[in-house]
Amino acid sequence: MESCGWATVKFNIQVQTLLVVLGAMCALPIYAQTVEHESSEHESTSSNEGAHESHKNAVSFFVGVTHEGRRENGRALGVAYERLLNESFSIGVLAERTFDDFDFTVYAVAFAYRVDRWKFYIAPGIEDSAAHGTESLVRLSAEYAFEAGTWEISPQLAVDFVDGDEVWILGVVFGKGF
Repeated sequence: MESCGWATVKFNIQVQTLLVVLGAMCALPIYAQTVEHESSEHESTSSNEGAHESHKNAVSFFVGVTHEGRRENGRALGVAYERLLNESFSIGVLAERTFDDFDFTVYAVAFAYRVDRWKFYIAPGIEDSAAHGTESLVRLSAEYAFEAGTWEISPQLAVDFVDGDEVWILGVVFGKGF
């Protein structure tokens, strides 16, 4: 049993180290691009390149399924808010509830990197359930956006690393910028 405890501690330290390194790697480019973007906004009167580029904020709703070996399958519903920092990076928060074979809620802070229509996320957070209590997690996620009028529809695949387990999530995100 001691080795499992140490393995969990080692895994948590590795995750924390990864988050610090990723945060440091993202901080300088975000700051540099934000400063550059703000100065270019002041120099020009704003050329509207498209509806989605002009939105700094977005709210989205998620519908999907969750699978994890010890918990079977479940339906997942979620809501998220995202703030665009520049054309490549955004930060947001999410809450997601999973039902059926199990019952838990995920809360996380999402850091996203955008490449064209692709978004890649890393989201440290917690999973809260009656069966397991509150456990820390890290979510890795990818989605591809399709425009549908003023809405964005994105298939999404995510994996949560929770207490040494992998929880897979597959679904669709419906987002609207403002």
